[in-house]
Amino acid sequence: MRGLRSLLLHELAHSKRSLWELLERHQYLLRDILDELNSMYEEGLIKADEEGITLTEKGRTLVDENYLRYRPRLCDACGGRLIILDDAF
Repeated sequence: MRGLRSLLLHELAHSKRSLWELLERHQYLLRDILDELNSMYEEGLIKADEEGITLTEKGRTLVDENYLRYRPRLCDACGGRLIILDDAF
């Protein structure tokens, strides 16, 4: 789950997110995302309240600019699968 952890850290490094925002942005299974979030919570990397999930100070020290610089960016439409739609769509 290191890839998922990296994605979640990247999302939370910029702003507080709700669980629903995190779920809709990634194609991982719900249980995998919840397992990773629980693991991050137990390690003290994130905290949650009524407004959403955010990084703790410990989580922020883990995330530095070099760590996030190499995150791959995928197309929102095809998820990096190179699906090309015809003109009919």
